[in-house]
Amino acid sequence: MSSALRASFSSLVRRWTSLREERAETAAARRFWSSETARDTEDHYWGAQPLVRRAINRRVTGDPNRWPMEWFAEAFARKPFSRGLSIGCGSGLLERDVLAKGICEAMEGIDFSEDSIEEARFAAEEAHLSDRLDYRVHDINALGLPRGFYDIVFFHGSLHHVRQIERVLSEVRQSLRPGGLVYIDEYMGPSRAEWTDDHWGFARSAFDALPSDLKNRPSTTPPSRSARAPFVRPPPGSSRSSRNGRTAATSCGSCFPAWTWSASGRTRPERCRA
Repeated sequence: MSSALRASFSSLVRRWTSLREERAETAAARRFWSSETARDTEDHYWGAQPLVRRAINRRVTGDPNRWPMEWFAEAFARKPFSRGLSIGCGSGLLERDVLAKGICEAMEGIDFSEDSIEEARFAAEEAHLSDRLDYRVHDINALGLPRGFYDIVFFHGSLHHVRQIERVLSEVRQSLRPGGLVYIDEYMGPSRAEWTDDHWGFARSAFDALPSDLKNRPSTTPPSRSARAPFVRPPPGSSRSSRNGRTAATSCGSCFPAWTWSASGRTRPERCRA
């Protein structure tokens, strides 16, 4: 076998192996987000803790009692956007809130969990919003979006599940109309693998102080350095600085140069000029 043929064969094998792994991860992710464990986790999400929520609100809006979406509505959506898209919408809480606040006239939501989409559709009917909300099951890593169609695209805690972040964000940008926006709500900081010894000691002490009934819930696991977030891969070529934890910021900046990332890690979004 010639060296060229051998190299071509090896490339095909690597590609086939990669596709098989991606399909297995997608199937595992779909099972997880359709499970009772995932729904139980949502009920006990760390960001729902009042002290944490107030701290997040203060960092984003400057007011501990003001939620980010309220700030966004006043700053960027005084005139409603015609059509928005929520990628990784889950059970649809964001879309219902966006419509209730008058940020968008109509919304689409996609998620690869059939159970989540079914729940989102039911909640939309209960809220009498079905005529303005369109949900469908779709792989967020294979979007296939129409060009120049949306006024705003939302990633609400879903961007870190995207495998090829540069490719997906480039496609999202092309899907925007002139003047369109991308709204990203993500944790920006060190992952558990990057915590200091002090962080681990604090987390372990907090866990040990929990009542036994909380420790034994499916969604509660003890702090562990070997714990790995499921279905998450760093984007190819992205910076992984443990000092400032700006993996997403670095990656997004390469695709969205119109966005300004401040020294504090907060963003000042500017309207897309594409």
